[in-house]
Amino acid sequence: TMDKIPQFRLKDENGEILISSFLEGMRMIIAYVPDLGDDSVMELQELDSIYQKLMIRNIPILAVMPVPTEDLKDLMDREGLRIKLLSDDGSFAESFGVKDRTTFFIGRESEIIAQWDTPYNSAYVPGIYDKVKSVLK
Repeated sequence: TMDKIPQFRLKDENGEILISSFLEGMRMIIAYVPDLGDDSVMELQELDSIYQKLMIRNIPILAVMPVPTEDLKDLMDREGLRIKLLSDDGSFAESFGVKDRTTFFIGRESEIIAQWDTPYNSAYVPGIYDKVKSVLK
C-alpha cells in the first residue's frame, strides 16, 4: 500500500492540464472510473450529488477516466456534471496501481485516509460520504 499518493499530471475535460501539486494541502476525493458504462455513469452522477456538500468543506472530487478529453466533455455536458473529469493516458492507473473502480480519500498531507475497491453499488458513494463526514467531525 502507498502512504502518499504519487504525483500526477492529467488533462481535464477542457484539455487543460491539472498537476497534483496544485492541490497540495487539500483534502480530496479521487475516483478512478474505468469506463463509460452504466455503472460508471451512475457513480459519476452520485459523486456529483455530494459535490456541493464537499465543496463547502473545500474538498474537490476528481474523477479520473481512461477516456479522451472530448468524450469527457460530452459526458459532462450530457449529464450536467460539476465534478472535475480528468483523462488518464495510462500514467495515473500505473502509478496508483489501479485497474478497476477505485476511490481514494486523500488527506492534507497527500496521505490516503481511505480507499474503496468494491464494485459499484447503491451504497458506494454514501459510504464515501459517511467516511468523509466522520473524519471531519
